[in-house]
Amino acid sequence: MELNGQQYAARLNLGILHSNNGENDKAMEDYTQLILDQDSPFIATAYINRSALQPTRDAAESDLAAAIELSPAEGYFFRAIARREWGDVEGAFADFASAIAEDPENPITYHVLGMFQLEEGMYADARHTYETLTPYLDDEFRETVIDELNELGESLPDTKDTVSEIIKEVVKK
Repeated sequence: MELNGQQYAARLNLGILHSNNGENDKAMEDYTQLILDQDSPFIATAYINRSALQPTRDAAESDLAAAIELSPAEGYFFRAIARREWGDVEGAFADFASAIAEDPENPITYHVLGMFQLEEGMYADARHTYETLTPYLDDEFRETVIDELNELGESLPDTKDTVSEIIKEVVKK
């Protein structure tokens, strides 16, 4: 059976709903179907979503490598997040750098990298990341960045002074 664009999107959304409801086997089936159908416009996204449900890191890494082949910026971004969660700090930073190299105007990548740098105590690097991010901020995302930085400053008191400086001197300009 051939699916149209809306049906592919519905299948992707069904996978997300299954995952959110803890029905990981059904979600894996939905994502796998999208991956197997070469006409699907959501193959990279399906690999990324499926990677989060994989039972092993190797399986997740395999899905993320496939996503990188199809959509490098997005694939590297999500692999950076996964590697960060796995405690692979060096790998995460390398993937953030690759994601930025692939899409240097994506403000989300800079912001997530900056937050990670702050969490790791890399304050000068974080400031530089936010200085690089600033030209790509629209008003709505600027407010999101400020809110999330403030939350980080509250949850990690060691970052509070640096977070305040970044907001005042960099992000609010």
